[in-house]
Amino acid sequence: YLLYKKTNFHPFRLIPILIGLGGLGFLMMFVSTYVPVMAYIGCALIGFGMVACQILPLYGAVMMKSYPSKYISPIIIGLALVAVLVQGSMVEIFRTAPTMLYLVFAVIMAVLVFIYTQIEPFFLFTLRRHIVDDAISTAEYEKKGVPAVSPNSCLTSPDTDTEDILSVLTEKEKEVAELICLGHTNADIAKLLFISEQTVKTHTKKIYPKMGVHSRLELAAVVSKQRRITR
Repeated sequence: YLLYKKTNFHPFRLIPILIGLGGLGFLMMFVSTYVPVMAYIGCALIGFGMVACQILPLYGAVMMKSYPSKYISPIIIGLALVAVLVQGSMVEIFRTAPTMLYLVFAVIMAVLVFIYTQIEPFFLFTLRRHIVDDAISTAEYEKKGVPAVSPNSCLTSPDTDTEDILSVLTEKEKEVAELICLGHTNADIAKLLFISEQTVKTHTKKIYPKMGVHSRLELAAVVSKQRRITR
C-alpha cells in the first residue's frame, strides 16, 4: 500500500516479481542439497513468493467491478482449493525425491509468471478505468476545460493522445474498439450498436492489423499503455 502511495507502483505489477523470487527460492532449495547453507536463502525467497498468493482477492475485486457475477467468488475460492490440492499432490508424489519436487515447483512458478504477464495489462487497464471514472466527475473535467468523458468509455477525449492512437480506425471501428476495451463480447457489441455479430467480427478483423495487435487483450493493453504515458 505504501509503495503504491509513494511511487504509484501498483501491487499487481509486484506479483510477477514475487512469484519469480519464489521460483528462485525453489532453485536455491535444489542447490541446498549440495550446499546446505543455501536452504536459508531459499526459504526466504519462497516466503516472498507466497506473499503473491495473499493478493489473490484483489483479482476478484477487480473482476467483480467489471463483470458483476455471483460466480466470481466461488471461482476464486475454487482456484485456491485447486492450488492447495496440486501442492499436496506434488508433495506426496515426490515425497522420496525432494530435489525433483523443488524443480517441479520452480517450473510451476515460471509458468505462473508467464501466464500472469499475459493477463496483467487487462487487470491494470480495468482497474485504472474504474479509478478514473470514480475519482473524476464530469464537473471536474469541465472545470479543467477538458471535454467530459462518458463513465462507460475506455477512451479519453478526442483531443488526447489516446484518441490519436485510434485515428487509423473508422468511426464504427472506434466504437467497436471502445466496447472491446470494456470487455464486451461480440454478442454484446452487436446489440449495443444494432449490428450483426458477423459485422462485429468483420470490424474486429480490420481493427487488429491497423492497431498492430492479435487479440482483444493486446488491444486493451495498447490503449492502457497509451493512457499511462499521457497521464
